[in-house]
Amino acid sequence: MPRRTIGFVVFAFLISLGCIRLGFWQLARLGERRARNAVVEARIAAAPASFDSLPRDSSARYRRTRIPGRFDYDNEFALTGRPRGGSPGVYLLTPLLVANTDTAVLVVRGWVYAADSKSVDLDQWREADSTTIDGFADMFTLAAGPVSVVDFPRGIRVADYDSLGTRLPYPIDPIMVVETGDSTQAANRPARLTLPALGDGPHKSYALQWFAFAAIAWVGIAAVVRRPKRTA
Repeated sequence: MPRRTIGFVVFAFLISLGCIRLGFWQLARLGERRARNAVVEARIAAAPASFDSLPRDSSARYRRTRIPGRFDYDNEFALTGRPRGGSPGVYLLTPLLVANTDTAVLVVRGWVYAADSKSVDLDQWREADSTTIDGFADMFTLAAGPVSVVDFPRGIRVADYDSLGTRLPYPIDPIMVVETGDSTQAANRPARLTLPALGDGPHKSYALQWFAFAAIAWVGIAAVVRRPKRTA
């Protein structure tokens, strides 16, 4: 077998091994995703818990909860750059003052349209002061860069716990709540958010693609090895 042919066979073989390894890696990620989905589904299916009973860590995420309180609209924020259905907008992040405690709970009240994905008249979206929130628990995001929006004082790029804590006149709970309900935006009510959609993601299709690349490499090897030898 000519040296060039041997070189091609070795190269194609190594490429096929790499593709197979990546295919199995994608299947492993699919398994991890399905395991996470099962945990989230169990939390969503569980009966709503009182907010006080939730653990103050990531195990509370997506647990349904109910909490009464009074909104502090004067210290509300807009989470900028939150598109929805192809339209630019923001999420309204409002402190909820709970009776018999000095610690506020930040509530994502919902989504509203903003043409530039940041500027919104917060006063327009005020609802009743006293309310009972039905929603699910969520975690704050660790900021990897600037949090504030320079040209919109109440705008923030991420809900970073430490940054928001320095901008509010009271302590805030380490768990926030995403209010659920009617996902249609009304005249003075933001569109409520929905529980996360669960699915397998692209991992299965990626795995099939990598296995297909490996098969193509083996077809190429077979074609080269079985190619008739040239005669002088």
